[in-house]
Amino acid sequence: MTGGRGQPVIQPAGPVRKPGFPVYLSIMPAIRLLILACAVLGAAAACGDSPNGPPLPGDSIPPLVTDVLPAPGSRDVGVSAAITVRFSEPINPATVGPASFIVRQGFALVSGGYAFGDSTATFVPDDDFDYFTSFSVTVTRGIRDPAGNQLPSDTAWGFQTSSQGTPAPARR
Repeated sequence: MTGGRGQPVIQPAGPVRKPGFPVYLSIMPAIRLLILACAVLGAAAACGDSPNGPPLPGDSIPPLVTDVLPAPGSRDVGVSAAITVRFSEPINPATVGPASFIVRQGFALVSGGYAFGDSTATFVPDDDFDYFTSFSVTVTRGIRDPAGNQLPSDTAWGFQTSSQGTPAPARR
């Protein structure tokens, strides 16, 4: 088919857009559907490899460790003390556990449970810590906020328990 003056007429392969109609508006319903599927179904295939799906729109700020108890290098920590980490924002409790909040006595893992508060995670050992012993704690990048943003780096510190007979402070 030719147009005037022998010029070929180009036929569009798809639907014709109105001039001045932004392309992104035509794909917005599909993006909204994908976001809804991720939020409702948590579909890993649609949302990426993260256990929480992709970060929520507008939240790309990772959580940060802002405080730890016992403080790094502390001595005379009570043997019944809990270990608390405060974050810059709420975290997803499902991402906190033995692989992401690690407590060791030497090379041995210390068993315990986890409790959560507003922007905090606390490790409570199953048994009292040994007296006059060094412990190390590592909080890993596996911890994420509800939007799926992970800690930017691991945070590690250590402390030493009190010698026998020193009263332990009450747990928080």
